[in-house]
Amino acid sequence: MFELSPGSHIAASDYTHEVTKLWALTTADEWDTGNQGVEPPAFPTIVEQLRATQKSYGSFGKALSDTVNHPDYDDTFERVATSQC
Repeated sequence: MFELSPGSHIAASDYTHEVTKLWALTTADEWDTGNQGVEPPAFPTIVEQLRATQKSYGSFGKALSDTVNHPDYDDTFERVATSQC
């Protein structure tokens, strides 16, 4: 993806950041093990983070689409997969 879709590393990083943040807000285990006395976020905070996650997917989804639809996709995928195996 990083080779075939310029800027995709930024879109992927932004989206992963938002997903990770949302996961931390909505995972009870995070609050049970690491809250250090901080109360879980209020529901509006979780909804706000969900919206930020959805918004950040637009750029990431486009990067995925650009990658899969790129004319060099098959050759690049094969080359990268072969080098990693």
